[in-house]
Amino acid sequence: MDALRILIVEDEGVSVEAAINALRTAASAAIDVVSGPFEAIEKMKAESYDVALVDMLFRTESDEFETRRRLGRIGLDGGQLHQSGLAVLHAIAKLGLPTRPVIWSGGAPNRRIHMIFAHEVMGCRVMCAKEASGDLPRAVAAALQGSEYMHPVLGMYLTPDYARPLKETLLASPARLRIWRAMASGQHQHKAIAKSAGVKPSTIRKSMDDLRSKLLEFDPGYPANGSPSTELIRYVAQNWEFFLDDTVRAMFP
Repeated sequence: MDALRILIVEDEGVSVEAAINALRTAASAAIDVVSGPFEAIEKMKAESYDVALVDMLFRTESDEFETRRRLGRIGLDGGQLHQSGLAVLHAIAKLGLPTRPVIWSGGAPNRRIHMIFAHEVMGCRVMCAKEASGDLPRAVAAALQGSEYMHPVLGMYLTPDYARPLKETLLASPARLRIWRAMASGQHQHKAIAKSAGVKPSTIRKSMDDLRSKLLEFDPGYPANGSPSTELIRYVAQNWEFFLDDTVRAMFP
C-alpha cells in the first residue's frame, strides 16, 4: 500500500514538528510542509495529496496585511485582503481537487468565526486542535473516510443550537457586510465608515441597531452594555481577520 501523501500548511515550527511526529508514528506517510495558503494552493495544483492539514491563521499573512493597511493600500472592492486557511479549503473545492481538508488550529477567540464559516458554509467536518496533536491520526482517518471528527476544544466554538447561522446574520446582507468591512479596515466614525462602505452617513446611523441585533442572534453571549457603535467596533476589532478575509469576500461580496 502506498504511503499517504499529506500536506501540512503551518507556519509555526513547533506545531509542524508535533504534527509530523504524530502522523509518522501512526502510519506510513509522505509529508510535505508549506508555510502559507498561497504556497499550499500552488503545491496542490502541481502534486496530488490525500489530505491537507491546514492552520487557520498565519502570522506572516497577518503581518503583511497590517503593513499594507497602515500604508493605506487596502481596498474593500479590489486587491487582496487578508489570507487565511479558508483560501486552501476554497481552492480544494473550486479546483475539484481530491485532497481532503483537516482544520488544524488552536482555539484562540479570533479564529472562532473562521471555524464556523469553514463548518457552516464550506462543509468542513474534520477539525483537530493543536493542543491534541496525538489525535491527528484519528482526524486524518475521518477525513479519508468522509466522516466527521470534531475535537471538543474546537467544537465548543461552533454555533450553538440556540443561535442563528452566519448566512442568516453577519453574512445575510451585502450592504451590511460592507459596513462591517469598513469598520474592520479601521474606520470608526460614521462619516468615515460611510465613505468606505459607499453609503450615506445617515445609513450608518440607521444600520447600527440592526447590525447589533444580527450580531446578538449569531453570538447571543456577546455583552450588549454600551452603545451599538461602541459594541460593534469592539467586536470587529477582535475579529477583523474574518471580516477582511479574502475568501469570505470572494464568496460573499
